[in-house]
Amino acid sequence: MPEVTKKPPQFRSGRVEQLSVNTYNSRAWNSGRFLGMARSGHRINRVPLLRWLVIECTAIVVMALLWAMHSRLAGYSALVGGLIFLVPNTWFAYQVYKVEGARNMSRMIGNLFRAESVKLALTAVFFAAVFNLMEPIYVPALLFTFAVMVVMGAALRWFIRPRPQR
Repeated sequence: MPEVTKKPPQFRSGRVEQLSVNTYNSRAWNSGRFLGMARSGHRINRVPLLRWLVIECTAIVVMALLWAMHSRLAGYSALVGGLIFLVPNTWFAYQVYKVEGARNMSRMIGNLFRAESVKLALTAVFFAAVFNLMEPIYVPALLFTFAVMVVMGAALRWFIRPRPQR
C-alpha cells in the first residue's frame, strides 16, 4: 500500500514530526472515525454571543428612549428593567459557554446548572433592590421592558442560530 504523509497540527511548543500512515488509516481519519468527526457533520458550533449582546443592548436603549418620551422617570425605569434582564443573562452566557467540547461535557452541565441558579438569584436580588432602594420608579415601564426583553431574548436564540466552526 502506498504511504500517505499527513501534516500534523501546529502546537505551541513548535512543529511536531510528520506522521506516516497507510492509506487505510488515512481514509478512516478523513471519514471522521478519529478525533473530531471531521467529515461526519459533527462540528463545534460557535454561539453568536456578541451579536446577541449588541442587539439586546440596542433594544434596551431604544425602549428606554421610547419610554423617555412619556417621562424621564419612565425612561430611566425602562433602562433599569432592561439591565435587570441583561446583566444576569450575560453572566449566564459567559459561564455556560466558557468551556466547549465533548471531553468537558460534565463540566459544561455543572456550569449550566450553577449559572442558571445564579441567574435566577441575581434577577431576584436586582428586582428586590430596585423596589426597595429606588424611591421614584415607574413600575409599568420597568416590568414592560423586562418582559419584552425576556420574549426578545428567546426569539433571538431561535432566529440567530449558532454557526458551525470552519
